Amino acid sequence: MNRKRIILFSVLLSLALGAILFFWLRGHGRGFNTSETSGDSLAIAQDTTAIDTAADMRIIREYYVKGNNGSVSSEDGWEQLNATHLTETAIDNILMTDGDYDATIRAQEVPRNFQKTLRVVPLKGGWYMVCFKTGGESGWERIPVRMVTDKDGRRKIGYITPIDLGQTASDTIFYHHVIHIPKQHKHAVTFIEDFYRSYLSTKLTIDLDAPAYQRYLIRHFVDKKYWAEVGRHLYLNNNLIDDLVFNATPKNGWKPQYEVYVTRKSGWYGIHSQTSGVDGDHYVKVEKRGNGFIIAKFSSAPPTKGADGDESYDRWTDQQPQFAGGEAALSEYLTEQVHYPKAELEMGISAKIDVVFMVEKDGSISNIEVAADATEGFEAEAFRLLGDMPEWTPAMWNDRLVRSFVYGTLFFKVYRNGSAEVEFIRRAVNIDDND
Repeated sequence: MNRKRIILFSVLLSLALGAILFFWLRGHGRGFNTSETSGDSLAIAQDTTAIDTAADMRIIREYYVKGNNGSVSSEDGWEQLNATHLTETAIDNILMTDGDYDATIRAQEVPRNFQKTLRVVPLKGGWYMVCFKTGGESGWERIPVRMVTDKDGRRKIGYITPIDLGQTASDTIFYHHVIHIPKQHKHAVTFIEDFYRSYLSTKLTIDLDAPAYQRYLIRHFVDKKYWAEVGRHLYLNNNLIDDLVFNATPKNGWKPQYEVYVTRKSGWYGIHSQTSGVDGDHYVKVEKRGNGFIIAKFSSAPPTKGADGDESYDRWTDQQPQFAGGEAALSEYLTEQVHYPKAELEMGISAKIDVVFMVEKDGSISNIEVAADATEGFEAEAFRLLGDMPEWTPAMWNDRLVRSFVYGTLFFKVYRNGSAEVEFIRRAVNIDDND
């Protein structure tokens, strides 16, 4: 082989090797883009960036060791530890869940051999499992932790799976983004529904903007004078809204299930947990301000009008009023008696109607009120059904018969086969303040 051919062969070989190396590096470098300029406040979109698993594990371990070895005892010390290891969103959510136990270890006290048995195991998608011996029957506690990149560029704990969700380590157990409240509302009910949905989403997310959006909601949609009276902390009036995260969330779920209904007191609305076995509604007063609505007050009891014109709170019955046979029998009676609106029946339209009525001392029904925005056909039928009900067993208070108000919802349901039914769900009962 002459010299020219050797040189030409060497050049071609170099080009071929260079091309192979270029495409190999391009393909393998695709998963290491460190750019975070997309504008999305969520670290959830960072799965395509390089994650230093060992560094994440050191951060998690350091937080759990320092937080449970007694070295942090002052409020300033806890604030510093949290700020360097947790996002503000995670701090807010942990403070909300802390109650009878420490949410970070799911226990009231640190286990005896906690530090010796502490392990941090990497999972997928930024998740890690914190494991340690409990000394109890279960032997080991396993707590999933989600790491994110905070706004300051540092890796921090962004989410700790709640105790009710066990060992679930998945981005499907929280909102990826805060749900923003719409700017316009035609009705007070839709305003309350949107406010609650938005506020609760800030408690169920790893969105780094969640705490700031909480403050936005309070500044713009809660009466400033009232807020100054009840305190500037983010937990609204003794945690009434935050309690929904616990009381209204079904077992093994993460989204609270509740509904808003109209009370007989003008401007007041009730919030009722739809999770079975949970009692205790709470109430909000809504006022019109300019082109929108604001929340003027929160309460754990339904208000009435006192003799002096001020708001007072109703007394609760010792024995609640009762339809003969209970609510199942009442729903059966209503279904048998209903004259389903013809047009709605033909079109297969169902409806949910909030109602209030009084059970007199003799068990008769009076003072029936139906939600003002109910469609005409359903509204008229709701009035007729309630007015035609047989006598109830009246309420009792201090060993005497009393008049009482019953708050509830009528559900008009139509099925594909053309059959229809009506179900009544009771929300609350209180004694007439004039009794």
